[in-house]
Amino acid sequence: ANEIDIHFNPQGTAVEPMRFGFNDVLGPIVNLTYSDTSLLRIADDLQIGGLRHPGGTVANYWNWTEGRYLDCTHCKSFDGEWERRVEAFPKGTFTPKNWVKGLGSHIRGTVYDINVLTMNTQQSLQQLDYLASSGAKVTHLELGNEFYINKNYGWRFPNSTAYIKSVPQVVAHARKLFPGVKIAVV
Repeated sequence: ANEIDIHFNPQGTAVEPMRFGFNDVLGPIVNLTYSDTSLLRIADDLQIGGLRHPGGTVANYWNWTEGRYLDCTHCKSFDGEWERRVEAFPKGTFTPKNWVKGLGSHIRGTVYDINVLTMNTQQSLQQLDYLASSGAKVTHLELGNEFYINKNYGWRFPNSTAYIKSVPQVVAHARKLFPGVKIAVV
């Protein structure tokens, strides 16, 4: 049997802020801009440690340079409603540049989740270049979301080997642009 020992420090050791946070779906699902004053006030009051941006399934279909969804031909999680919500705002509203100026400046950190599902390697590299030019402080990066759900993503990544073989250039470019970045594979 596998066991995990957990020990608590009675003096209270501070927890690294990026260990706990929220999954951000603002803009892509919840139609609040990153500069919404009520949202910023809540972020300040909650003292959010970190946000995963864009969070969840959104990341697999998101184009950072336009702040829009890509063509969702393979999307199994929604029916076009999310795209219509985003399209109600001017192109560029939900880009990293606006994230950095708005909500991103009111939290302790961001895990940027890059699209490696519906973009090819070259497009993913361009997204990283755009992120670097946005003024974002990138310390944490995630490469997609939930690729173990084969019924949704098996068309692109039929197994973990296919996924891992697809990302070395993305990882190398991320490390070049963001020295010391922590990179998560899913």
